[in-house]
Amino acid sequence: MSGRARERYHELRLKALKILGGKCVICGIDDPFLLTIDHVDGNWKEDPVQRRDKRGLYRFIVGNPEEARRRFQVLCWNHNAMKYFYPKEFERRYGKFLRASEKTK
Repeated sequence: MSGRARERYHELRLKALKILGGKCVICGIDDPFLLTIDHVDGNWKEDPVQRRDKRGLYRFIVGNPEEARRRFQVLCWNHNAMKYFYPKEFERRYGKFLRASEKTK
């Protein structure tokens, strides 16, 4: 990826994060290097927006902000890993699925 292409990619990623609130919905960390986009319902395997096509995901979020806010949320890498590897503990602490409007602290 060329330097300019990498810049455009990161600009698109930052726009997508901002649309989704720009911080982890659990802990509030807002460092974009520590954030990831999570499927609220955890159903990433059946999502038509390809999970491995991050650029396509970011374009979808930027182009469809209302739908994106229903389907995705921002989590830090720690909370995203906890949701994936320890789903029962995640659910016990934070509820089965979070939405930005259901932020817990």
